[in-house]
Amino acid sequence: GCKRRVQSVDQRRLPMPLLLARLHAEALDVLEAVHERPFAHVLIPLDGSALAEEAIGPALALGQLMEVEYTLLEAIEVPVLGYAPAAQVVGLDDQVLEQWRADALARLEQVAVRMRERGVVVHTRVAYGRPAVTIIEYAREHAADLIALTRHGRGGARQLLLGSVADKVVRGAGVPVLIQRSREHNEAATAS
Repeated sequence: GCKRRVQSVDQRRLPMPLLLARLHAEALDVLEAVHERPFAHVLIPLDGSALAEEAIGPALALGQLMEVEYTLLEAIEVPVLGYAPAAQVVGLDDQVLEQWRADALARLEQVAVRMRERGVVVHTRVAYGRPAVTIIEYAREHAADLIALTRHGRGGARQLLLGSVADKVVRGAGVPVLIQRSREHNEAATAS
């Protein structure tokens, strides 16, 4: 017989957004639900960086012909020293944690205002925890139909959603994930 050669796709090299969904019984249920009712709730995790915000454009484009509600989520990771949260070790009090939360919420609201000007419904939420785990749990608990995020190949203290966090979300999410590769990463790839 004739053997067909199938080339694998390296999603890290694609210049366009990529929609990923797992093919198992749950995913088939999700795809059936999407056919009946398109993505109704899109979760967009942000980290305060312009790079993370690059996922917003593709998410809005995907939802423009549907009645979609968006939630912007920022996960605040409280550092852990040894086995105890750093808040306990270095004496971070509730006031400091609340200030971090207020700052994150203010950043999210700035983005939400721009999105609302385009006529979409946007909610903002802040949660404490490791970014990948927080994103996956929030999506499950709040019935998100899709998670849209930016993937970037390099690390950085402020880029919490880039690289390995995005990979963990893709592996752990029970819903489709829309990945936007960062412009910075695309430019570096085309330059090499």
